Amino acid sequence: MAKQNNITRAYNAVLVPLNQLQKMANQGFCVSLIKQGISSDAPHLTKREHECLQYLVEGMNAQTISSEMNISETRSWELLRVLRVKFGVTTDHHVVAKYYQFGMDYQN
Repeated sequence: MAKQNNITRAYNAVLVPLNQLQKMANQGFCVSLIKQGISSDAPHLTKREHECLQYLVEGMNAQTISSEMNISETRSWELLRVLRVKFGVTTDHHVVAKYYQFGMDYQN
């Protein structure tokens, strides 16, 4: 650890939301971002599942997703169900959380 004074502080690496990192940087903290690849634990998705996931992450519901993807609402519900199964969760909110947890928001 570094000196315990007002000038130098050291912290262990932690995951912090980007908006919080910006606030910390504005307060004079040294902030480093490390780009991660997609976790090997991330499920394999088809092109349409990935497209559906992107719309889900943007906050769209099944009806809006069906309109954006030009598919029936029933098909969008089915894609969302498949995503929940593949991510091993029970809600769409958990799918989005897993999306970020697996680092799928980074495009290689």
